[in-house]
Amino acid sequence: MESIKKRVLAVDDSPTKLELLAGILGGMDIELVKANSGREALKLLLEGEFAVILMDVLMPELSGFETAELIRRQDNSKETPIIFITAYQESELKSFAGYQVGAVDYLVTPIVPQVLKAKVKVFCEVYESRKRLEVVNAKLAEANKDLEAFAYSVSHDLRAPLRIIATYARLVQEKAGLKGEEAENLAVVIRNAAKLGDMVSGVLEYSRLGGRKECRAEGVDMLALAKSVIEEARALPGGDKAAFSVGPLPPGCGDETMLRQVLVNLVSNAVKFSAGSEKPLIELGGAEGRAENSYYVKDNGAGFDPAHADGLFTLFGRLHAPAEFEGLGLGLASVKRIITGHGGAIKAEGKAGHGVTITFTLPRAGLGEGTLLKD
Repeated sequence: MESIKKRVLAVDDSPTKLELLAGILGGMDIELVKANSGREALKLLLEGEFAVILMDVLMPELSGFETAELIRRQDNSKETPIIFITAYQESELKSFAGYQVGAVDYLVTPIVPQVLKAKVKVFCEVYESRKRLEVVNAKLAEANKDLEAFAYSVSHDLRAPLRIIATYARLVQEKAGLKGEEAENLAVVIRNAAKLGDMVSGVLEYSRLGGRKECRAEGVDMLALAKSVIEEARALPGGDKAAFSVGPLPPGCGDETMLRQVLVNLVSNAVKFSAGSEKPLIELGGAEGRAENSYYVKDNGAGFDPAHADGLFTLFGRLHAPAEFEGLGLGLASVKRIITGHGGAIKAEGKAGHGVTITFTLPRAGLGEGTLLKD
């Protein structure tokens, strides 16, 4: 992997001090860029990234603190570490003010060269690691897209021959007059062709989740969405016998169509797996957090062995035998993909015979609105 360019921005209204910093950092593997004012620094930050900023506190027009506040408002520099440098012995209160506007350190002159170089070295290494990780993540994302395209193509191409196999098998079943073991063998072929067809359709649907056009997150009334999904769930097998309890559900932020799919999958699963309970109960609720809200769907059904929880959200992951419960194991994999694409997380807790609680998080309404959702 090619080397990462590490740029350091030094901001001071004194050319002498800038030259001093250049002399101290001269032997390091960095590019030192100098700015004579806060305004010049802001302009340079708009033009490119920096690993760390070294900034004087007392500058005319825009002080170091005022410049730092403006830096934190720019998307491309709001995470850039700032080290304040000043010739004055600042009070604890002034130091605190520096940290409030985003400083990661605060040095008083005369600067000890070894100390400054060590701090700059650490932040440059962190920056380099982050950039390398971004490159790796980009390659992984590209590889995933290629894999999804391959899965979609193969699944799509399999549908036609599968339909032909199933159609001709049914024709033989209807007209050949087979009996006994031969008839049963043909029935097995037909059943498995249908099952494979469902699996192929599931893979296609899962692939489409990654191929959706970009959409912007909007505020979603999760309570109204849940009530609508519950009404539909009452028509499912076992849904008419289930009792539904809906607690507080704070508004979420995301794509309403995809979040509906999340609730449809979770509630329909809860209905299916609690159908064998004496009194099926399905509960929905949530809680509001500072940056994100949490939501849960809980049932008192079959539950699962916690030792196998890792397989719950995998493609075709099943924790129960097909003879016990129908399904292909695609629903929760799709749910996880949607939730992580919204910047949330999802987990399952349960115990065999004691039901399941699925909990997921979403950005709070208003905080993430207008942002593009990831695949």
